[in-house]
Amino acid sequence: MVLCAVVNCSNRNTRDKEKRFFRLPAVVSHQGERTLQLSKERRETWLARIKREDLKPNQYEYLQVCSDHFISGAPAKLYDSDNPVWAPSVRLGHSSSSRQCSLDRYQRSIARKKRRRVCDGDNYDHVKRTALEPEESVTPDEEPLASNSLNDDVNGTLVQTELTVKDIHVMESKISELHKSQEQIEKYSNDTVADLKMKIVELEHKVDDLLLDEKSFIQIMMIRCYTTLD
Repeated sequence: MVLCAVVNCSNRNTRDKEKRFFRLPAVVSHQGERTLQLSKERRETWLARIKREDLKPNQYEYLQVCSDHFISGAPAKLYDSDNPVWAPSVRLGHSSSSRQCSLDRYQRSIARKKRRRVCDGDNYDHVKRTALEPEESVTPDEEPLASNSLNDDVNGTLVQTELTVKDIHVMESKISELHKSQEQIEKYSNDTVADLKMKIVELEHKVDDLLLDEKSFIQIMMIRCYTTLD
């Protein structure tokens, strides 16, 4: 059987089935310095709120508090130390003051933080849209041709690029120069090939002439030989 440790509270788990019971928070020593300090502070706060001088340290392990002593019916998480239900706060038997106002203030604070985050998000979207809009004082030659195309760079951030009419004219001029250079190279190559073909033909003719002369020379020499023999 579990009895609530708060003074003048007679709730027990065997009779009050609708009640929930929560153990005295333990000191957490294996999750870092911040967790250690928070868990110590929370345990001390619970003991101070319960305010039972008759309890001894060897009884702390079995100490439990029912849901009647928390404004929301249950304690908050360890790291939510600003929450009024971080420790028992109502019907403690030694104080008649209610802490509902503390919970109201806490909830209002949470609501303000949420609204602030929403407003900050809206402001960010507005600033981003404004940054992406083209300036009104752009000259005709530098008027953006495309509407500020957005690309994701390596880090995932947004990159704004503009291609102006002036830039396109420069690019077209360079392309035209490249075409002209290519035509000149092709013409020079064609002329060079034609000259080489003509030289080859001339060489072939010269070779033919030399062969013909050689045949004629041989024939003359043979005729002379026959004449000498006769």
